[in-house]
Amino acid sequence: MRANKKNSLQKVHAFIRELGANTREFHAFTREFGANTREFHAFTREFRANTRELLLLVSLEQILVRFMPLLVSSEQILVNFMLLLVSSEQILVNCFYS
Repeated sequence: MRANKKNSLQKVHAFIRELGANTREFHAFTREFGANTREFHAFTREFRANTRELLLLVSLEQILVRFMPLLVSSEQILVNFMLLLVSSEQILVNCFYS
């Protein structure tokens, strides 16, 4: 009985440590997401401010070239978030089925 209780406590402690690591990873994700959001807002403000000039001077290809890195960055954020969710799911599965 005592060994079983010790094993359960070790599992809980391991879960808490991994949860802390995932929390730190999630905070890093939210900081990166915030930075990308600010970059996107700056881009949209600049786009609105220069709409006439953009329509006259910039081709659609140049606009897309500037917008594509933002899309790639957003995709990377989503991939990181999905990995975080999978990791959390694995922790819960290990906690309840081990």
